[in-house]
Amino acid sequence: MNGDKRIAMNPMLVALLLSSLHLLQVSAEDDVSCLRQFRKSVSDPSGYLGNWVFGNSSNGFICNFAGVTCWHYGENKVFSLALPSAGLTGRFPQGLSNCSSIQQLDLSVNLIVGSIPSDICQQMPYLTTLDLSQNNLTGTIPVSLSDCLYLNKLSLEENKLHGTI
Repeated sequence: MNGDKRIAMNPMLVALLLSSLHLLQVSAEDDVSCLRQFRKSVSDPSGYLGNWVFGNSSNGFICNFAGVTCWHYGENKVFSLALPSAGLTGRFPQGLSNCSSIQQLDLSVNLIVGSIPSDICQQMPYLTTLDLSQNNLTGTIPVSLSDCLYLNKLSLEENKLHGTI
């Protein structure tokens, strides 16, 4: 037997490990999709998002995008999206529901118009910080903001919103 030791792998364990790796890859691809949809849904006349180039597919490439902080450098998982005073215009950005573990969103001091999505807490269930202050948001403050279980900082001032929280 010349010291050859082999480990028998349980086929179920192997399948579980492979499916877990696939889920991590799909989840990271979702965050890339999140930022791609976000970029397409806003206008960027000042070019603030100029380095948001999606031709790269290496791990962590989105971590170098302006305003993006990842959970771990080298991993395409968005922790925070901070774009205050970026000169962004348009309606509330699309795609944020694909940033599955985002905790902080700061779009303050831009020209975002329209209403806050009523399902914002379903789109981003782990938000701890939401700053949409100093935009041109209108309509009712969504009652569903109370469904953001982890939200501890909310800034909506200097918009044209009404209602109570």
